[in-house]
Amino acid sequence: FAMTLDSIPGNINHYWFTDTSTGDNISNWYWDFGDGTISFLPSVEHTFAQGGTYTVCHAIGGTGVGGYCTDTI
Repeated sequence: FAMTLDSIPGNINHYWFTDTSTGDNISNWYWDFGDGTISFLPSVEHTFAQGGTYTVCHAIGGTGVGGYCTDTI
């Protein structure tokens, strides 16, 4: 996945997360932002309430596909 820190002034700790998985049968997405918040959208924006270090986990699934990755921000 890819992540981008929001560049709009005042949007502190606000990120855009984009699924970069490839495959024809992807039908499920799961995001865990490491702060108790999750999402099931392919790509999502998220604002962390506090500054700090978070481990973001992303998993995809579908017929014949599956994967999981993490990154720390």
